[in-house]
Amino acid sequence: LNMAAVVVSLALLCVAQQQQHIPSVWGGNTSNDPMPLGCSGQMFGFSGLDGSTNEEVDFVALFKVAPFASLRFCGALGDRSMTVDSTLNPSHTQIATNDVFVASDGSQGIQMAWAQGNALLGEVQGDVKVSLSGHFPVTSELSNSGLSCSSSAPVHLCQSSSRFVLVYSVNSSNAEQIAQNVLQNNISDVIKSRLETFSQTPQLRNSSFQQLLNKAVSIMRVNALSSEGGIKQIWSTPDRVPHRWMWLWDSCYHSLAMDKLPLPPGNGLSGLKRGHTTAWEYIKSVMDAAAPDGAIAIERTPINTGTAVTQTQPPLLTWATHENYQQCMKEGSNTTDCLSRVQFAYSRLEGYLMWDINNRGDPTKKSPLLSWTKGTESGMDNSQRFDNCPKEGCSYMLSVDFSVFLAREAHLMSELAGFLQNTSGAAHWTNISQSISTAIHSELWDEKTGLYYDKYATNGDLTMVPAVTGLLPLWLEDIPQERIPKLLAAMKDADMFGTAAPLATVAGSYQSFSTDMWRGPMWLNTNYMVSLGLVTHNLTAEATSVMQETMDIVLKYYNKYGVIFEFYDSKDEHDPRTLLRKGKLSGGVRDYHWSAALTYLMLLDLDAQANEEST
Repeated sequence: LNMAAVVVSLALLCVAQQQQHIPSVWGGNTSNDPMPLGCSGQMFGFSGLDGSTNEEVDFVALFKVAPFASLRFCGALGDRSMTVDSTLNPSHTQIATNDVFVASDGSQGIQMAWAQGNALLGEVQGDVKVSLSGHFPVTSELSNSGLSCSSSAPVHLCQSSSRFVLVYSVNSSNAEQIAQNVLQNNISDVIKSRLETFSQTPQLRNSSFQQLLNKAVSIMRVNALSSEGGIKQIWSTPDRVPHRWMWLWDSCYHSLAMDKLPLPPGNGLSGLKRGHTTAWEYIKSVMDAAAPDGAIAIERTPINTGTAVTQTQPPLLTWATHENYQQCMKEGSNTTDCLSRVQFAYSRLEGYLMWDINNRGDPTKKSPLLSWTKGTESGMDNSQRFDNCPKEGCSYMLSVDFSVFLAREAHLMSELAGFLQNTSGAAHWTNISQSISTAIHSELWDEKTGLYYDKYATNGDLTMVPAVTGLLPLWLEDIPQERIPKLLAAMKDADMFGTAAPLATVAGSYQSFSTDMWRGPMWLNTNYMVSLGLVTHNLTAEATSVMQETMDIVLKYYNKYGVIFEFYDSKDEHDPRTLLRKGKLSGGVRDYHWSAALTYLMLLDLDAQANEEST
């Protein structure tokens, strides 16, 4: 096999102008300090958009730091590796998506592609060898079919000459049969099928960001999962390793990006679906998993859907539903089908938001503002906002972000009610939205510092923790206009949020600023929401600036490490692999789904703005 010829043939099989932008940066940067939930790195696995997956098994790999092109399995499978013995190095990488890898120096080479959820098909050239290793015993045998198989059950490596299959199976005889079946495939055909998506992704005017956009799409694909257990349709996860399951606000961001992704026809589970149809399945999976009282949990697994809820997450589901309906209509889909989604969602969203109001409302009953029970419920797990909760608990700290989210959700609920010609429902949710929004502006603003803050319900004092959430009221249409210049000034001030990689999650000069997760780093979701707030008030140039600076940082570190990180040092002084995450020097999660989803959306927004400016 001539690996250079393989790459040439792939170029003929793909759209020519797209081929050069297929992700090609190897990212062997598995976290050094294990995360609380496991490990993280450049992810390599089978997409639920292409066929059946099993997240209970969690058969997904990470590229190891060394040897080059070697794979590591952790999490549910313990610590096992497929080691690649070669003289290849990262400069020989030609394709590095989340389900295809090709590297060659002309005399040595390796290519791998996921054939199905439980099998990775590969082929080597020259002196390259692959073997199974890890902290578990490895046994080897020559099968009756002539395959040479080694096993560290339930992971098996079967080889036939230059070809190999890495298999998940609970027994070796079944693994051999799976390997035999997979070896019937031509690996070039499997690679072509996996790369088909990139012939459909939007072409950016600024081609220097095209590979990043395609990498974002690759991450979106690998973190899409097929139906499993109590989840009856395609769903999404923040990351197959370490988070693994379905999370509330993450799924909303995933859906917003999938809305805008044109999925090509294929033989997988995605079939002829448009992106917005898969996006709908993401949020429907979350709504289907609600508790009987309407509550929606921070996290669901295929086996705990519908159970009681003790902890929720930011309410963004109505936004995701509203955007999904708009995209469905925009693409000329059947109006009845689009409206049926709203009809399905409306009562479930109503139950969910009323649960928030009744269970997370101001405990003193003096305002319509909302409060979190703990930092993890807010999604900003270890933010300084939660360092000094009142002795009565964090529920006695009225929250800017929760209140803004609920005000927006109520406003969008009124619009969904309008689509359904439910005039009383529209009026009801408009009143709720206006009541919360009015309270935000009257109770959470500090004129002296020009920022919004959380507030102690116990004594009425503002917490004075200058967090990025203090900018979120820009997302409300009724913000007093004279406050906007002060918020813009805070965004541009290096001692506040205008850091080298804006926007810092807490003011750059704050005494406990650090690189630890929500205690200073830049996150794409807060940047995106603030940008949308700026657009709400026709501050397009300012929104474009935030998104462009965000994308510059993401591109910088993708080009170095081949992944999109969970968060970045807002002062851009530290390597994102070495940032703290809840006290551990692990860096953020690699190939993080919402970072990829929002990268995709921001690049599309920047491209649309560039197109508008050129006409």
